Amino acid sequence: MSKLVTGPWTAQEMGRAASIWQDTVADVHGDDPPGHVVQAAYKRIGIALNRGWSSVQSRYRAEGPGFGINARVRTAAPGAAELQRAARERAAASQSLIGRIMGDPPPGYSVLDKRSGAARVLP
Repeated sequence: MSKLVTGPWTAQEMGRAASIWQDTVADVHGDDPPGHVVQAAYKRIGIALNRGWSSVQSRYRAEGPGFGINARVRTAAPGAAELQRAARERAAASQSLIGRIMGDPPPGYSVLDKRSGAARVLP
């Protein structure tokens, strides 16, 4: 017997596992399958992916029947977004207390300021 695969799951593995789960469990037994069907599905997926059934079970419990195929990966914001956020924070710091209480946009961020292309100058 060959050595079992360990480590992070690839997108191809997640897709294959989700497909096998859909075909053998969800389409046949619905949302509440019997325990023996679930265990057999873990083993079938493990054999297909050359992974241990406990690895498949852990992945299913963590990610659900999609096995993480549609999970979004959180990444840092691009550099331009970080610069925009910092500029907005600087503008908010120069905003008056009354403007913050009344919900006014920070200087340079109102519709009129954006139309004219110039930042509002405070007296």
